[in-house]
Amino acid sequence: MKIDGNVVFIMYGTNDENSDANVNGDPAIIADFKAKLKTMCTAYLQNHWRVVVVSCPYNTTVNATKQNAYNVAQAEAAAETGVLFVDVYNNMIDNPTPNVYLFDNNHLSALGNDFVTGLTVGVWQGRASRTPTLDFPSISANTYADLTVRVAGARTNMA
Repeated sequence: MKIDGNVVFIMYGTNDENSDANVNGDPAIIADFKAKLKTMCTAYLQNHWRVVVVSCPYNTTVNATKQNAYNVAQAEAAAETGVLFVDVYNNMIDNPTPNVYLFDNNHLSALGNDFVTGLTVGVWQGRASRTPTLDFPSISANTYADLTVRVAGARTNMA
């Protein structure tokens, strides 16, 4: 994997999530967060840097609705500026025990850092994937169900 010196990985937002007083995320704060992320991406792009936005990891201090709102804002900002996006949050919650990736409520453990690195390398190489737990036993015999797995930021020819 070739990485030159003009690459920036932007992974931020956990403090924004935690300080947002609205239990499900204040839409105005999230819009401002997204706008600032787009400004950062654009500034780096204008200086000929390659940009990779890495989503906030799962944390135990805010609810899933708020975390998802910030994750969507990050994915949209990345898509709208044409940069790569690593969906750490959804990949962490695909694990039935996502706390294994945390040192405490907010910070990644060594295992969490390894996990994020693996996801980032995959996206850098053009592979965005998820491994969610699918509830097949709840589908009755001789019936079918549509299962949708969202891979935020995935698009063709990502790298």
